[in-house]
Amino acid sequence: MEYFDLRKKAYAKALELKKSGLGWCRISKQISSLGYNISPFTIRSWVKYNRKPKLKEPVIYDELTKERAYLLGVIGPGDGFITDKKYEIGLSVIDKDFADFFQYCLENTFRLETSRFLEPPHSLSKNYFYRVSLYSKKVCEYLKNNYKVSFKEGSWRIPDAIKKADKPLIGVYLRAFADSQGSVGKRSIVLASSNLEGLKEIKMLLDLFHIRSTLYSTEDGFIIGIYGRNSLELFSKEIGFTIKRKSEKLNKLLLSYKRLVMPSREIDAKMPEIISFLNEGNYKTTAAKKFGMHRLTIARRLKEMGVD
Repeated sequence: MEYFDLRKKAYAKALELKKSGLGWCRISKQISSLGYNISPFTIRSWVKYNRKPKLKEPVIYDELTKERAYLLGVIGPGDGFITDKKYEIGLSVIDKDFADFFQYCLENTFRLETSRFLEPPHSLSKNYFYRVSLYSKKVCEYLKNNYKVSFKEGSWRIPDAIKKADKPLIGVYLRAFADSQGSVGKRSIVLASSNLEGLKEIKMLLDLFHIRSTLYSTEDGFIIGIYGRNSLELFSKEIGFTIKRKSEKLNKLLLSYKRLVMPSREIDAKMPEIISFLNEGNYKTTAAKKFGMHRLTIARRLKEMGVD
């Protein structure tokens, strides 16, 4: 039986109990005792505020869009999930922009309105979580039957539809995974998971973009490390992050490479200005920040020029 059919029956029963003179709290307890998994707050909205349940049917189609590729990258290998009992497709994260985009992709793909609320801090986090949920048996079964892969954390795989897709769609899938499982370090991007076979498939997709990466094990699971200026720039250009804080951190990392790896001809062109700037009493560290290069590069070039 469809999830929304169950809600419709629960709604009809709640109205029937209301006519008998019961308050919403007692109605909620009776609805629960009948086996319906309906929130007391939902029962209150039906009984007290005359709000009807949302019974719209999903739009099901097979076209692989950017929005769908992003969903598959979040609910499979990423932070998203599918529950078997409640028929829920959801995401609970601390980044609002991540939740916003996931919600947009979910509603755009299946044309159903999602629910959203703030969850209090849990686990070791001190932050509130943005939880986005879509309840639909049809959508859950469609995703599992159509893509024929596991969406569970320890056994997820990349759907064939993604593997056979054009590179822009593969890039969107990888971005969803990176938004969920990626972090930016001092000189690398790290993608983590407890699923070794799944990460091997992620690495194969990265290879398509000529992004060099290394897969290795840690105490907590497995990691793909992306190192080197060229690979980091390719990642930024072809994949990137939706999450602003991660994107900004990657941009800062790339800018640091640009400061450190400046062509000799550009250094030569800037040296007269740098020497003049230093003669005014400024430090090499200040000059390095002003002219976008490393302090040691300036010192070495001054020594080569015989300038104290």
